[in-house]
Amino acid sequence: MLVMLLSVPATSTAAQSTPIAFGDSSTGTPPVSEVAAELPPADLPTTNERGYTFAIEGTLTADLGAVVEEAPVFQLIVPDFDSEDAILIAKQLEIGGTVEERSDDTFSAVGNGELFIAPMLIQYYSPATVRPGDLPSDEEAVAFAREWLRLTGLSPRDLGDGNVDPRIDRPDQVVVLFKPLAPSPLLAAFPAITVSLGANGTILEATLRWADLSEPDLYQLRPAEDAWRQVENGQAYIDVDLDPDAFPFEANVMGTAEYSEISLAYTTSGTPGEDQYLQPVFVFDGEFTPEGGEPVTHIRAYVPALVNSETPVGELLHDRRV
Repeated sequence: MLVMLLSVPATSTAAQSTPIAFGDSSTGTPPVSEVAAELPPADLPTTNERGYTFAIEGTLTADLGAVVEEAPVFQLIVPDFDSEDAILIAKQLEIGGTVEERSDDTFSAVGNGELFIAPMLIQYYSPATVRPGDLPSDEEAVAFAREWLRLTGLSPRDLGDGNVDPRIDRPDQVVVLFKPLAPSPLLAAFPAITVSLGANGTILEATLRWADLSEPDLYQLRPAEDAWRQVENGQAYIDVDLDPDAFPFEANVMGTAEYSEISLAYTTSGTPGEDQYLQPVFVFDGEFTPEGGEPVTHIRAYVPALVNSETPVGELLHDRRV
């Protein structure tokens, strides 16, 4: 029944699909990493997405002595798709049209759906149209999306559990987000796969921005006390749940925060097209009380965890729960 509900290529073909290699294209296995002695800065934003500035007096109740002193770092092995890969992907999606090479590493095909392939991207649009009907439950949507990825050969070997993306509100669609099994939690938007489903689990589109991971290398973390001082001094990236009516765009947010937990999460570092990594950042969790009192709300402060990764740059998925 699961396959019947999916708008997938004919099962007689899809059942024989060849898994697509997302690491080294010759073997499908990422090479052993030789991580550089100094890594690029962690990708953390320098400004809040609503332009907020913060004047927060923070206190800490978390036990800094319990924080680990080292953590693994992973190099991202970005897939290098060639024309044979593109033809195989188009065949397994049953596009039917001719695969055109738009440049040395970019391909497209139009037929029974549309396909675009680049070094860090596979973008697929199915021929199905958005129709009225019952959307699958979250559990069903994740199962349908995972099965479709498997049937089409697009399921990476380290695909995580998946969840319905709460950031995307489309009344006629459900969007399932997959990230790697490890490291977790992953704050960055890459590697990730999104699959959009319509009524009755029909696949509408899929976006794959994926890479395999090298064998991890252990890196020494900066002292947790130093990280906390950076939070105290207002040098952290702040993610806080605020009412936009009470705090308009570019507001100066004032108040107090009590941070009761400290943990590690992962984000990307490095420039696309060059060496990129997944490296740890410290996450301070707590409660924020705006100036004037209620309502109390959740707050998180992010700072780099490696000794040589002091300058936050880039993009963080907003409101991702660690």
